[in-house]
Amino acid sequence: MLSPKDMSEIFGRNHRIISGYIEGLDHAASVIQPPNGGNCINWVLGHIIVSRNNILTACAAEPVWDADKIARYGHGSDPVLGGDNELPFTELLSDFDESQRRLDVKCAQLTASELEAPYGEDSTAGDRATFYSWHESMHTGQFEYLQQLVGD
Repeated sequence: MLSPKDMSEIFGRNHRIISGYIEGLDHAASVIQPPNGGNCINWVLGHIIVSRNNILTACAAEPVWDADKIARYGHGSDPVLGGDNELPFTELLSDFDESQRRLDVKCAQLTASELEAPYGEDSTAGDRATFYSWHESMHTGQFEYLQQLVGD
């Protein structure tokens, strides 16, 4: 299980890496679809925010998003195709930064007993944070390819 310090470092590093790849992109670039399937920057960033919401909820912190936003970018949701069913990229950027701020605050005060608290039927808050750190790191790697795809 991750310690609060590990969580802070991992999610902070991912935030810096992702921010570097998407810096200067506009909404139109965020919805460019990769060939042969996959998801665009807009969807992947929204999906990461959903995961961060799950961590915040598991650790008894205030989530960033409500159920409608979570449903739009959650696991198994439809791809973002650049219509009117996605959030504006500027909103995603702001919410991503806010998710980092909330994680930083929570990690600074998180205790081992809070991480060991049950979450779901067979998991703990720490187990969920550990899973989502892997999950987010995997998606973080997608941004290098997606940034190259949009040509910026």
